[in-house]
Amino acid sequence: MSRADLPDYAYHVRKDGSKPVIVIEDLNMGRMSVTNNIEAVVEAVCAAAQLFPNKAEIIYRDSEGEYDGVYEHGGTMHFYSLARRRITDENAAVAAALLDRSCE
Repeated sequence: MSRADLPDYAYHVRKDGSKPVIVIEDLNMGRMSVTNNIEAVVEAVCAAAQLFPNKAEIIYRDSEGEYDGVYEHGGTMHFYSLARRRITDENAAVAAALLDRSCE
């Protein structure tokens, strides 16, 4: 079993803007959380979706229903807040991810 198989998660890809957005959701079924295994999950999801992490926005819905952004820097995955408030709606999370990262 690979490390990416340890958490229970689902993902899909949205194409709402200039970049595809990978949406990863922790299904919270009692196994390791996606938060604690984000590197392996992103690697597995990007391979399955045939996308590179730097060519897509990545957002993650944790077991409490909150969305955060995820990015790779120096070979390590990092989380960032999509807004100054808690986001629990996927459409708002996608819009925030595209807006926030378009400023780079």
